Amino acid sequence: MLPALMQATSRESLAGLREQLEQTAGGLQAAEAHALSSDLRAIVRVLAGEPALRRALADPSASETSRAELVGRLFAGQVGEPALGLTVTAAKSQWSTGGDVADALSDLSHQAAFIGAEKDGSFSSVEEDLFRFGRVLDANGELEQTLSDASAPLEKRQQLLGSLIDGKVNPLAGDLLHGILANPRAQSMHNSVQGLVEDAAGRRRRSVAIVKSPVALTDQQEQRLTAALSRIYGREISVSVDVDESVLGGLRVQVGDDVIDGSVAGRLDDIQRRFAG
Repeated sequence: MLPALMQATSRESLAGLREQLEQTAGGLQAAEAHALSSDLRAIVRVLAGEPALRRALADPSASETSRAELVGRLFAGQVGEPALGLTVTAAKSQWSTGGDVADALSDLSHQAAFIGAEKDGSFSSVEEDLFRFGRVLDANGELEQTLSDASAPLEKRQQLLGSLIDGKVNPLAGDLLHGILANPRAQSMHNSVQGLVEDAAGRRRRSVAIVKSPVALTDQQEQRLTAALSRIYGREISVSVDVDESVLGGLRVQVGDDVIDGSVAGRLDDIQRRFAG
C-alpha cells in the first residue's frame, strides 16, 4: 500500500519512522545507507510472507515491550543495528493494520536507498531511470499487467523485467524495481513505480534550499551557506538564490517544509503575530 492510502494512525507512525531514518542515516556513509536499505528489504520479505507475524507486530492488545522483544528474537544478528532499531520502533508504534507495518518498512527501505544515492552522487540517475520506466509502463498496459500478475511465477516475471532493465539502468534503480516486483504486497507494478518516482521527487525538493536575499550573494557566501546547510541536514544541499528586495535584510531559507527566516521582514511578522495573539 502506498503511504498516502494508509489511515491516519499508520501515516503518523510512518512519519515518525521517516524522521528516525533521516537522523539515523545522516551519520552513515553511502555504502552503509545502501546496506540499511537491503536489511530493511530483507525484513519486509519475511513480513510479507507471514500474515500472523504482521498482525502480532501491530496488535494493540500486546505491550510495546513484547512486540519489540519479538523483533529482537527474529532479527537480532540477522540485520544491522540501524535496520533493527527502526524495526523495533515500528513494532512499538501504532498501526491501523498489520500490513501497514510491512508497507512502512518497505517505504523506509526505499528512502534509505535514495539517501545512499544522495550520498554517492547517483541520485539524479536513479530518479531519471525510475521515471523513464514508469513512462514505459504507462505506454504498455500489457507489460504492466504481465509484471503485476501474481498468479504467474515470480521467476518468469523477474526474468522479463531483467530483460528490459538489467545493464540498461542505474544498478540501484534496477534493485528497487526488482525489489517491488518481488514484494507480494505490491499488487500493481505501475502504482509502485509511481510511488517511487513521487518519493524521489519529494527528496529532490527537500535537497534544494530556496534562499531569498535582498542582494545577490557572492560565490564565497553561497559556498559557505551551502556547506552550512549540508552540515545541518546531513546530506548534500543545493542552493538556489532568489534576489527579493522585500526581504529587507538577512536571509529567508526554505528546505522542503522547513523555513529558516532570518530576515528583518520575518522578524517583524513574528512580532506582529505575538501582539495579535
